[in-house]
Amino acid sequence: MKKIKNLVGQERGKNSRWIQTHVNFFYRLMAVVSILGLLFFVFSRAILGDDSPIQDGGVGAKTVQQLGGGTVTIVQRQVNPKSGYGELLFSVNQPTDNADVKFDAVVVDVNLRKKIPSQIERITDQYYVLHIEGIRSNWRQIGISYGLVTKSSPLVNYDYEQDVNSDQPSTLKDSSSVDQHDYTMDYRRVKPDDTAEKSSHEIYVKKYVALEISDTKKAIQSVKKGQSDARQLIQKYASYVDDLSAQEGTATPYDLLKIKDSIKATEQKIDGLKKTIDSGDKAIKSYQQILKKLYEQQRKER
Repeated sequence: MKKIKNLVGQERGKNSRWIQTHVNFFYRLMAVVSILGLLFFVFSRAILGDDSPIQDGGVGAKTVQQLGGGTVTIVQRQVNPKSGYGELLFSVNQPTDNADVKFDAVVVDVNLRKKIPSQIERITDQYYVLHIEGIRSNWRQIGISYGLVTKSSPLVNYDYEQDVNSDQPSTLKDSSSVDQHDYTMDYRRVKPDDTAEKSSHEIYVKKYVALEISDTKKAIQSVKKGQSDARQLIQKYASYVDDLSAQEGTATPYDLLKIKDSIKATEQKIDGLKKTIDSGDKAIKSYQQILKKLYEQQRKER
């Protein structure tokens, strides 16, 4: 009997040790899994990429906004993550009859909800550069509010309180704002440029002239393409008129009326296309005069 009890005790001890060992292993395993899960949660964006919504205004035609009596376009943008410097080039097509109104902007780190030092530099009546200093190397989104303000009451404040409860990246708080627009840059849409730096006023003037030359050339090419398309349509319509005219001799009186109406309508289209070509010639001549002045200015800047 004693032997049986001893054997039962030994078996129970073995089972107890086995259970304790596996319970400890289970807890260790769960701890490791929990730590790995936490690490994956923290570094998942670095591993899988940032899947948060992209809010980026882009550059060029998509950024055109009505501003006062004209328009504003963001032509270029650069961010140097190493130095923390960034800049945006604005094209402001705005009447200058009000000397008390100027173009201004406010910049903020959207994620930190913190204002970033910035300054607007006027290059010409049409071009302005926004200099941004102190962009953090791991920035995510930069918000910019730009608009027209009165010189007597310049914009200097950023409305943090309103931004806390708003999806807008930034806002111009001062009531002196005549007109205002918001713009966002996302780090996933802005190619880092380690060479970007603040340049002299003369360099920006040269850049402005080069951009104007490029845009004017593109405008000329666009007009010429429109003229080429119009000429092709004229040939097509003229051939169609010839085909209709050939049917007049054998057409019934009813069909003859329909043919004449079609010929008249098609000839009106041809006349409209010819006017488009003539207007294009005038536009090209005007653009060529602008190019001539730009080339002269470019030579002076060298």
